[in-house]
Amino acid sequence: FDEDRTNLDEENKYPIYGDESRVDYQALSREELYLKVEKDKNSLLYGDFNTDLNKTRLTSYNRAFTGFAAEADEGPFMLRSFAAHTQQTQVVDVLPGRGISGYYFLSRNLVIPGSERVIIETRDRHANQVVLDRKTLTRGVDYEMEYAPGLILFKEPVPSRDERFNPVFIVATYEAETHGDDNSVYGGRAAVQPLSWLTIGGTWVTEETDFKDKYLAGSDLTLNLPSETRIKAEAAWANSLFDTAGGLTEDAGNAWRVELQSRPVPDLALEAHYQDVGTDFSNPSAVDALRGTLSIGASASWRPLTSWEFHVSHFHEEDNLTDSQDRRSMAGVTKTLPKLTLYGDVLMENYTQGSPPLADDDRLLLAYADEELDDATSVRGGLEYEITPRLKAVASHKQGVDGSDHILTNAGLDYAFSDVARAYVREEYGKYEEREELRTVGGVEAQLMKNTVAFSEYRLDNGASGDRNQQVIGLRNKFMLGRSVTGNFSVEHLSTLSGDDRPFEPDALAVAGALEYLPREDFLWTLRLEYRDEDSAVPHAVHLGELGLAYKAHPDHTLLARTRNWWDDFDNGTERLTSRTFVGWAWRPVEINRYNLLAKLEYKTERDTASAPSFTSDAFIPSIQGVLRIVPDLVAKAKYAAKFTDSDGFDNYTDLVSGRLTYTVKNRVDFTGCARVLTAHEAGAVFFGGYGEVGLRVAKDLWFALGYSMDEFDADLVGGDYTGKGGYLRLRFKFDEGLLGM
Repeated sequence: FDEDRTNLDEENKYPIYGDESRVDYQALSREELYLKVEKDKNSLLYGDFNTDLNKTRLTSYNRAFTGFAAEADEGPFMLRSFAAHTQQTQVVDVLPGRGISGYYFLSRNLVIPGSERVIIETRDRHANQVVLDRKTLTRGVDYEMEYAPGLILFKEPVPSRDERFNPVFIVATYEAETHGDDNSVYGGRAAVQPLSWLTIGGTWVTEETDFKDKYLAGSDLTLNLPSETRIKAEAAWANSLFDTAGGLTEDAGNAWRVELQSRPVPDLALEAHYQDVGTDFSNPSAVDALRGTLSIGASASWRPLTSWEFHVSHFHEEDNLTDSQDRRSMAGVTKTLPKLTLYGDVLMENYTQGSPPLADDDRLLLAYADEELDDATSVRGGLEYEITPRLKAVASHKQGVDGSDHILTNAGLDYAFSDVARAYVREEYGKYEEREELRTVGGVEAQLMKNTVAFSEYRLDNGASGDRNQQVIGLRNKFMLGRSVTGNFSVEHLSTLSGDDRPFEPDALAVAGALEYLPREDFLWTLRLEYRDEDSAVPHAVHLGELGLAYKAHPDHTLLARTRNWWDDFDNGTERLTSRTFVGWAWRPVEINRYNLLAKLEYKTERDTASAPSFTSDAFIPSIQGVLRIVPDLVAKAKYAAKFTDSDGFDNYTDLVSGRLTYTVKNRVDFTGCARVLTAHEAGAVFFGGYGEVGLRVAKDLWFALGYSMDEFDADLVGGDYTGKGGYLRLRFKFDEGLLGM
């Protein structure tokens, strides 16, 4: 199985089919074999899978492997286990949003295709350990991934702050290739519910390494009690390896967590937690459990009347690795009137600065919190006023009352386009102990409903699957301008008026906008323009421009084109540039349906003078392929593809010619043979390859095939055909309304 086929936007795919075809990847495997057996809620598989051990916090284990996985769910008992043999390693990157779609650079390249888990987190501006919102994204719909260089490009801008000025982060968990030996990884989770109100669970994982094996184990208990009360307790142990100045060292640590959620009466909501993570406890999947931290929190909200709400909270955290402490307490009240909401709070903050944060990305999150105050008391008040049914004004002010000159004032407007979409703009002035700054955010927020997701289900008349074209040239838009135009827009600006810039958050201006226009069912175009000017250690400006077109010129002809240009221009004279342009054409005679033709022209260039060593690469890839049904049982396919590259002044010309025949006997057995020739013209070398396959229809709409491939040619040239070398097994099934008896 060609591992690049997990990404619909890779260069080796034809961007257009023109026949309403859909491609789903329910049986992914980076190896030649994928098997899955299911019965009810029980299953056994070999192939690619995600461990998905995420029912707990401390022993959460989310990784992607190729191997064995089993799941059993019988009444009160549940078991999920896995085993794999791999050399890959898990990496967790925490990247701040920058107000643009990308590119965002991961810390590692050679990412295992399909292994990533991308989450957008919004965290409390006063305590970044508190997650206010967490949204899991889907590849193709929300973002595009380039695995070899480790790049992410989102379908919409990722803000650095939300409309309440809380910081936004990209949490990317993925598997990366290493150059070590393969080692075994195995584990699982079991849970039993002996009583309706009691659940007991346990998790265990073993990671074998060349140095020392690593272990993760834990147990958990969940009580669902009367009065909507839920208590969950966890205990976890980990034996981990740490990279120190003297090399790898082995240490074991533990962690504990207890949390409570309760609503003893309808008007009162209570929450509390206690979490103690040892300095030698390490679990990269547990992003909310920083090693060496003690966290205690409690909050209560009481609504005695519909228009009144009282709330109190306390948060305390100790970081034993940096020897710092953070304590925050708040008490306040909210009053709701027909068109006016008023609120007021009293805040007590005490922060003790220790040593600088560690070099881990998760600890650098702390640098994004607002300036910490040492034993300070402040009052805060604010309002929300409905000027018209669609227009709302917001304002707030925070003022130190114990001699501190700390001030935080913001105001803004919200305008509702509809019940699910609104535009907003807010500006904030902050005066801290050693700094003054002005911050502006603006944009569009919307619930992602069908009519606001930029024609995610559109189809070009008489074919051309809309979801495929949407993934290639579509955007993730937020508002509608009439019936045929959708778009998104956002702006951010941070300016330090006095004092030093924020650590890890330089002054910057980011502006992003996109439009998608569908004037009729046979024509679609998209436009995206983004810009970010950043005053960092090396000032630079990022530009992104993209234009896409899908056009059903005739029932038999479909055209798809896109150009994307990304440029990062540094003030020191260096730059990074990525440009990709393609045009695809599909000819499928609707009335005849005996032959079709697919063609694509693609040009891509890469230039990087900001890294060492610098490089420049250009590639031009034309290709054409045709399919002909000679007789009902015999189908022929032919393809020609060429690749012209210029990499740092070295030219290379490679092309591929392939032919394939498939013969079917009584719709029961089919025989496929493919021959292909790869020619490297500059080297004067010719390579011969191909594959053979025998398939059998073992049941209605289900085929089983065995084959052997003799080559592993360039994926840019081979395209969707199998590119691995060696034997393989393939399952194919047909799914339509007839299968369900409709």
